[in-house]
Amino acid sequence: MGLFSNKELTEEQVAKINSLLPEKFQKSKWFESDFGSDAGIYTRVRNSIETYNNRLIDVGNKGLNELKQSKLEKIASKIKIFNTEPYKCEPLGMVDIGSIHRFSASSTGERFAGGLIGYAIESAADNMWTKGSSQEQAVDSVKLELLKKARTIYPECNLIFKYEVDFREMGSSGNVFIYMRGTACKGENEGVLTAEKQYLETLKKKEKELALLKEKRNKLKENLSKIPQSKKDIATLL
Repeated sequence: MGLFSNKELTEEQVAKINSLLPEKFQKSKWFESDFGSDAGIYTRVRNSIETYNNRLIDVGNKGLNELKQSKLEKIASKIKIFNTEPYKCEPLGMVDIGSIHRFSASSTGERFAGGLIGYAIESAADNMWTKGSSQEQAVDSVKLELLKKARTIYPECNLIFKYEVDFREMGSSGNVFIYMRGTACKGENEGVLTAEKQYLETLKKKEKELALLKEKRNKLKENLSKIPQSKKDIATLL
């Protein structure tokens, strides 16, 4: 008889076990069979803690850390670039960068016969590069690195004036040295202000989410030892 009994817990025991559990696990009635099996409440809570641990990794390491690492790029990309002399701004200093890229454009006949770099410059001048081409991607990547460098050296930089770019073909290998430079300045740029505001809002949201997950996980960890693992623990713990 006792071997197959499934005794219902008292009201006091039900109230105590429910006080240790999040709302989704709480029940109006608990039985001895709810403890001690692989599907028992102890195992479910332990699995829930592991789920929180994985979620904390996603939000913390992957979410929050990736957000912080992307801050510079997101804000720097909003810096405005001008090839004119500085105006209505405060010059902060010179910034430059150089990078080697391989231009893998196919030949276009006479225009390409004058040399790869000549083709690149002509194409840039008359906007005949197709969007997303390797040439355009190379130039855009160097430009972004220039903006990031400017923002790193001069944290208040939100404008670049006297922007210039040079190309130097390195032999006939197809490798091209791209050199960019400009004057980092501080002036009016709503795009940078908006990007900074959006970043801070997202950061606070992520930090709040992380703190809430930690609080829920820690509460479960604290209560796990108070939850009976088997029927025999019910009397002592509840």
